[in-house]
Amino acid sequence: MTTIDYSANTDERRCSLSHLFLPFSEGEPMAGETQRKNNHNKRRYKKHPRFRRQMARAIPEATRIASCRLSNYPSRSFMLKSLGISRKDVRTRMSQLLETLLDDIDWSTLRIGVAKKEHLDPITYEDFIDRHKKLHNETIPRSTWYRYIKKLTDAGYLNSTTAKISTSEGKVFNKPAYKWFTQKFMSELGFKTDWLAKQKEQALKSLKAKGLSNQWRVFEGHSARIACSMAISLQAAQDYRYTEGDLYILNN
Repeated sequence: MTTIDYSANTDERRCSLSHLFLPFSEGEPMAGETQRKNNHNKRRYKKHPRFRRQMARAIPEATRIASCRLSNYPSRSFMLKSLGISRKDVRTRMSQLLETLLDDIDWSTLRIGVAKKEHLDPITYEDFIDRHKKLHNETIPRSTWYRYIKKLTDAGYLNSTTAKISTSEGKVFNKPAYKWFTQKFMSELGFKTDWLAKQKEQALKSLKAKGLSNQWRVFEGHSARIACSMAISLQAAQDYRYTEGDLYILNN
């Protein structure tokens, strides 16, 4: 289980705990009815898919803090200004989609994928949609998903590079895209460079301790290898412009 950082921002601490308990005045004993509702809410929460997933694997503190900040985006149009979204309902859906992407972020590189012993495995569209439904109880249409992804890439918050694979029959199909968040996104979300560097170092230590890798999986095929090289080069160039430093790449 993860622990709450009580040195964090007050809003972020409240966000980490507010969905568990009903509000009551400090020092005021809870009435019987309030206690029953509180217990009922906790039982309902334990049945939620997200709770079971959090029990199965620890959620990094950085992910919780980022998700908490994103939860404020629907009511704060001045956040993530590069998106230029004026409608509250659109901001709400965008914040939910971003939370889905953040659910599998590797904080040592800001890449989105599942860390394994050999590589960091990109996530398929189908898995993203499944995770989104579990997190937000909503099935997002394919066209909507890609439209919002384009908004993020146009804003400079996200990069997505797809590897196209050719078969012996001449058919071409896509593998999961290499996706990663940019330093620009983290900056506009309110994270300082020093804080991000600390999260990267902690994530790197965690990967090493578990024997996992943060290097992209390279799919078979010439075009797929080129796509992977392009993704690595583009991210390195972007990070250098924003932080004037190198990526934290784990070499096994």
